[in-house]
Amino acid sequence: AALALDPGERAALAGRAEARQALGDLEAALADLDLLVALAPDDLATLARRASLRRATGDPRGALEDHARALAAQPDALEHLVGRARLLLEVQNDPERALVDADAAARIRPDDPAILRLRGVVRLRRGDLAGGAADLARVRELAPDGLTTAELARAAEALVSLHRPADAEAWLTRALERRPDDALLARLRGVVRLRIGALEGGLEDLARAFERDPDALEDQDFLGVAGTLVSLQRPDEAERWLSRGVERRPDDVRFRERRAPLRLARDDLDGAREDLEALTRLAPKSGAAWGLLGAVLVGRGEVSDGFAAFARAIELDPRVEGTWLNLARAHESTGDLEQALRTAREGRSKVPPPTPFLRLEVARLQAKTGDPAGALEDLDRLLATPGLPPQLAAQARRLREQIAR
Repeated sequence: AALALDPGERAALAGRAEARQALGDLEAALADLDLLVALAPDDLATLARRASLRRATGDPRGALEDHARALAAQPDALEHLVGRARLLLEVQNDPERALVDADAAARIRPDDPAILRLRGVVRLRRGDLAGGAADLARVRELAPDGLTTAELARAAEALVSLHRPADAEAWLTRALERRPDDALLARLRGVVRLRIGALEGGLEDLARAFERDPDALEDQDFLGVAGTLVSLQRPDEAERWLSRGVERRPDDVRFRERRAPLRLARDDLDGAREDLEALTRLAPKSGAAWGLLGAVLVGRGEVSDGFAAFARAIELDPRVEGTWLNLARAHESTGDLEQALRTAREGRSKVPPPTPFLRLEVARLQAKTGDPAGALEDLDRLLATPGLPPQLAAQARRLREQIAR
């Protein structure tokens, strides 16, 4: 008898299903829709409603069956093409099949922002970065606010992957004009700007992102900002960013191993010791950490413990140039210039080339121990080395002038 409902009764049943769904009684609404589908198996609107409800109740397979039934009856049923594409992408993780439906939908409505947005996301997922970015760019032309922050970010990342960072920066700048307080977009533009060499702008963006939402930044961002600031000779600011990283990840050695040398450079021996003791605890086989700890301990007057730390560093990794350099200077600080020179020479023989800092140190110590001719000869060879860092070359030239007087 139920299958003999007249059109008015069917409409009433459809209305009841809608009311039950609105009240949250999804199972009862689904039962009504099952009955309606039994009455009209190929009704596109009813199948679309049931597919949506099936997905909401955790039955994506059933939703896909409804879309397939509808598309078998009418291959250009737009709502079902879009619905199946979304399910294939988001539930089945099948961007290849999703693209077939998304392409078909886009042929029907080539300027529909929602459809282009879907196809753009599908294309990005399957690795068609250029196509995906083009679709999302078209969406923004048609509907300036039609993309989520995540989609704007994914399009920018696609442009970066396509070696188009300047386009990515322009894309994000336009996005931030409409969403000036979006920390994620500011963070991403900052990263892109650092990559293209717009350092000040990149630093400003990342600082703004951190102020608005510290969690919008990734661990690598703190390291990248700190490294950029060091290159700009702004070590105090770099240290502040690394300290933020330490607060965020106290056991992440990357932040402490970069902060310790900065603290040591400004004679904050207590701070450097804190970092290095933490590093030797977190990464006990790090020869570089033990070597820096040795330099700090000797600088604090704890000479015996300092030389023990140096010995541990060389035992773990004799290839670290900085360890030998600091050990030579530690011997020099105790007044043993001959041992300092022997140490620098031993390091030069054990550290894989090039060893420009140790070569400069050997020349300096040679001059101090009464061999200026040997020092000048070593400095001339060092200055003839291809690719010598400019700052080191300047130091070598100044030392040569001093010795030659």
